[in-house]
Amino acid sequence: GLCKCAARIISAAGLSEIGLEVGCFDALWSLKILLLSHNSIAKIWPQTFMSLSFLEKMDLSYNLLAHLPHDFSNELTSLKDLKVAHNCLRALGFESLQYMENLEKLDLSHNLVTSIEKGTFRGLSRLRHLYLQSNRLAVIYNGFFFMLQNLEVLLREIDFGCFSNVVLL
Repeated sequence: GLCKCAARIISAAGLSEIGLEVGCFDALWSLKILLLSHNSIAKIWPQTFMSLSFLEKMDLSYNLLAHLPHDFSNELTSLKDLKVAHNCLRALGFESLQYMENLEKLDLSHNLVTSIEKGTFRGLSRLRHLYLQSNRLAVIYNGFFFMLQNLEVLLREIDFGCFSNVVLL
């Protein structure tokens, strides 16, 4: 397990799975930054982050994640910066991000995402930076970005020719 302390920043290496036991972060309720990049994390169990309601930054990039659990955002209401780049994500469900109303930066680049469910970004009214480059998007729903009124950066450094086979629904 992780240390039971009043740390503000935790960085961990050599992890292969998160959430082997429910509440593994309970003692770290005041944590602000969680850096779990460059591991071999393939699965995040439900309720893994349920005690981290003060977390502002999470980096899960460079792992082996194929999906985010449906309750991923339930307690991450203070999160402002989420990096899930360089994983194996194939799709993104609307439940995964629905409670992240303070999220300002979301990096989903360099994954295998072919579709993002309608309404996925509905609760993200403060999102300013969204990175989706180097994915396999095949379907974009009409009105997909309607709720993202504060978006400043979208698909940075992307070749817009990649949308030539995208179907607008």
